[in-house]
Amino acid sequence: MIKLSTFTLGLFLLNLDRFLQMIAQKLHTSKMLFAKRLEHLGDTTFLLFHIWMDIKIESGTDI
Repeated sequence: MIKLSTFTLGLFLLNLDRFLQMIAQKLHTSKMLFAKRLEHLGDTTFLLFHIWMDIKIESGTDI
């Protein structure tokens, strides 16, 4: 079983969001639908990052 620290998971989610947003911007002109889906995936990833951090702060423990 792999245990990730909260910081590591949060950093991964944040970088994944930035990566997906960057790809979506580059594809925006040529493949509009795919770019929009990537943007939504990036937004969802960013939301998961914030939910994860809220759980971490409220629980006061490292999950």
